[in-house]
Amino acid sequence: MGYTTAQVLKTCWATGPVPLRGHITCGFGAPRGQHQARVASTRSLGSVFDHVGVAVSDLTASERFYRTVLSALGVEPSHADAALVEWEDWAMGPTAHEHPLTRGLHVGFPAPSREAVDAFWRARVAAGYRDDGAPGTRTVYGPDYYGGFLLDPDGHNVALANHNSSAA
Repeated sequence: MGYTTAQVLKTCWATGPVPLRGHITCGFGAPRGQHQARVASTRSLGSVFDHVGVAVSDLTASERFYRTVLSALGVEPSHADAALVEWEDWAMGPTAHEHPLTRGLHVGFPAPSREAVDAFWRARVAAGYRDDGAPGTRTVYGPDYYGGFLLDPDGHNVALANHNSSAA
């Protein structure tokens, strides 16, 4: 019997680090041998990551921020409770002794167009989210990179980016 990524992450979040049998690692841990099932991955991040977990200082504020960010891309949580909020392979949970606050995170989400980057950024800044860089071309990241940046409740840099060379 397999477990969903949400089930494994929720258990791992509550227990501590260890590799799982199969092809995923429980970055937040569980006692050795506790998880016996392999978790099927959608490979939404290709072969780079199986999943990403972030420890946040205020789960409610972070959930509100990422719901706002990801809903603009048509992505809704696949799991949410008081211990874990997950959007398939992207999950967050509260800090604890075993899970100190994640620091220095930068994450970029793909936008379908430059207009979507602009609209997304304007609406989020107007809603009170902190600006970390107005939308624009940033050739340092690539010749066609166009992105807008915000800060999440813990100060992590979150980008919405488009790599289409057509002007906005």
